[in-house]
Amino acid sequence: MKQCPPRSLSCKCRRWIWNQQCAVSVPLVLKSDLVLQATLEQELQEARYKEEQLHLGNTTLQRQLERLTEEKEEREREAVSCYNALEKACEANQDLQIQLEQVLQQAQDPNSKGNSLFSEMQIATLMQLQGNRADPAQLERLQFMLSDKNNEIESLMMKVRELEKAKR
Repeated sequence: MKQCPPRSLSCKCRRWIWNQQCAVSVPLVLKSDLVLQATLEQELQEARYKEEQLHLGNTTLQRQLERLTEEKEEREREAVSCYNALEKACEANQDLQIQLEQVLQQAQDPNSKGNSLFSEMQIATLMQLQGNRADPAQLERLQFMLSDKNNEIESLMMKVRELEKAKR
C-alpha cells in the first residue's frame, strides 16, 4: 500500500515521490491483473468444456432412453400377442375337451346309434388333436378295420344294386 510522503517535504518533492510510488505499483497491478485474467479465462474454458461434455452425455442418455422405451413397447406388444394366442389356445383346448367328453359319453351309451368302430376312430382322433398321444398300434388297427369295413360296405352296396337290377 502506498504511503503519502511526509508533509515536511515540499510540495514538489511530495508529488515526485507520490508519482514514483504510483509508477511502481501500476505495473505490479497490471501484472497481477493479467495473471488473474489468464486464470479466469482458463477456468472459463474448463467450465465450457465440462458443459459440452455434460451436454453430450445428456444427449447420449436421451437416445438410450428412447431406444429402451421402444424396446419396452415392442416387448409389451409381443406379450399382449402371446397372451391373446394363449387365450385362443385355451378356448380351443376347452372345446376339444368338451367334444372328447361327449364322444366318450356316447361311446359308453349302449343305446347310442352308430358303429363302435367309428366311435373308436373319433375318440382316437380327438385324443390326438388334444395332444394326448393315442397308441400308434391302436390307430393303425382302427384304420385297418375302418378300411376293411368301408370295403365291406362297398361290396354290400354293389350286391344291393345288382339285386335291384335283377328285380326289375
